[in-house]
Amino acid sequence: MRGFHSQMEGRCAYVVLIVAAFWTTEAIPLPIASLIPVFLFPLLGVLGASEVCASFLKDTSMVFVGGLTVAIAIERCNLHQRIALKVLLLVGVSQKRLMLGMMLTTMFLSMWVPNAAATAMMIPNVEAVLLQLYRVERRESDPRIEAANAPWRGEGRRVHLQERLASVASGTPGAMVERELEHLFHRPCFLPFSLMITFLGDTHSSAMLVSSSCEEGRCEETKEGYREARVQILLAVGYSSLVGGTGSLVGSPTNLVFKALVDKLYGSDAGLNYATWMAFNVPGMLINVFIAWNWLQCVVRFARWRKHRKDPESSVPGESEAAEEAARRVIAKKYADLGSMSFRELVTLALFVALVLLWFFQEPQFIPGWASFIGRDRDSDIGGGTAAILIGFAFFLVPAKPNFWCFRESSDAPSQSSPALLHWRILHEKIPWGVVLLFGGGFAIAKASEKSCLSYWLGQQMRSLDSLSPALLVFIVTLMSAMITEVVNNAAAATIILPVLAQLMKTGFVMNVICVAVINLMINTLGDHLFDFSKFPEWAEKASDSMSSPFSHCNYTLS
Repeated sequence: MRGFHSQMEGRCAYVVLIVAAFWTTEAIPLPIASLIPVFLFPLLGVLGASEVCASFLKDTSMVFVGGLTVAIAIERCNLHQRIALKVLLLVGVSQKRLMLGMMLTTMFLSMWVPNAAATAMMIPNVEAVLLQLYRVERRESDPRIEAANAPWRGEGRRVHLQERLASVASGTPGAMVERELEHLFHRPCFLPFSLMITFLGDTHSSAMLVSSSCEEGRCEETKEGYREARVQILLAVGYSSLVGGTGSLVGSPTNLVFKALVDKLYGSDAGLNYATWMAFNVPGMLINVFIAWNWLQCVVRFARWRKHRKDPESSVPGESEAAEEAARRVIAKKYADLGSMSFRELVTLALFVALVLLWFFQEPQFIPGWASFIGRDRDSDIGGGTAAILIGFAFFLVPAKPNFWCFRESSDAPSQSSPALLHWRILHEKIPWGVVLLFGGGFAIAKASEKSCLSYWLGQQMRSLDSLSPALLVFIVTLMSAMITEVVNNAAAATIILPVLAQLMKTGFVMNVICVAVINLMINTLGDHLFDFSKFPEWAEKASDSMSSPFSHCNYTLS
């Protein structure tokens, strides 16, 4: 093939382009497109079948599965509800404070659970508080609207959404998403919510749920102030879930893919682990959320100024002391209804904290980690998946409501068995297994690119970038990444988010600019202090020498 120095490079590039085209256009489901390397690489002689298949289940995949197991357990026992309500009680329920409280809670949840799940967990709280804050009166005269809204009232709404969320967030194409939503709502219209699915990169998807009305009749039923606040706060929740996903390695599949790539190229010498990742990213995450909150407040104030300019006698709804007190009472009642923490919640919280500590102190760099003590006398490779699956396994051992030994309600009551904290059926239904296949497809392509010398060829093509300063190079990469993710979207997103496209465009562009600026600031300040970016590290030089052997057959001079 023209431009390549061997047929193997061209064949690998051919497969990569096919997979990338299907990932971009979603002509077939993304997980199925990720399986293309399984048959094309062996048929074209690029990589053996055993090597390709071995790429589909690595430590990174186990971290993803184990982390989602903990997230599902948290959702099952309503621990996220308790956290969210407590934060709202502490922060306050004025519109400004409500937005901040929702953003902080979503940010924290999104550090440990998928972005879509964190957003879905917060939606019922947003709706309940805003309904009281703006005293919305909804008409129920139309039996069709009554039937359409029935699945979305109270706890049923959250359960229905969560049951179908995994299949949507795992990369279902446009037509499939429409069928999933019609199955969810039992109708083709009257949709109270829209799902915006944005695929970031080649190997994962993250989802943001934003509020929208799909029919004019629904808009007419809702007061203008409530509708505007609903869009603003839910957009804030969506933004904070995406930003919060950068705070920890398990917050987003992209982070896990990056960690796997660094470990493969440089091993543990690179110093990238859960502790150093959080030390670098948590400050930037907090800065981004704070800036996003202030930016959205500016958008709100500007909208009110324009409205007041047209109608000087207009007032701001939902900001009276009576409305805030009513909303505060609703939150306090919902929190009181949860009662004291149950055994199930306590154990789930303890296991969650244990997992975070195991990840953080595995190899924290500033002190010897527990992994170094265990593997000191033996050649053992302890990864993040070790702790994730260990804690996930514990959820199937601990009973949800023990009734034996000291846990019996009375000494005379007989000992009885209790179901575990989690069941396989729940895990099987809620984990987006398609994302695991996306991981595998990306790892298989990386392996084939290395063996076929395609990655070496690409590196030679980019030699002209050596003249650029590191800061400028980082800026170009981050800017291009942000722009590409705006173009390469899920086909379903284009049809589902049209009703709220105007609101997203107003704030989304500025948020892109803000996040790119903050990450560049963090890389050139805190990142340089933590990882010493100013000089080429010795561990990278060693890695380059060790990688020269696999690429020795790739050495050639570009014409």
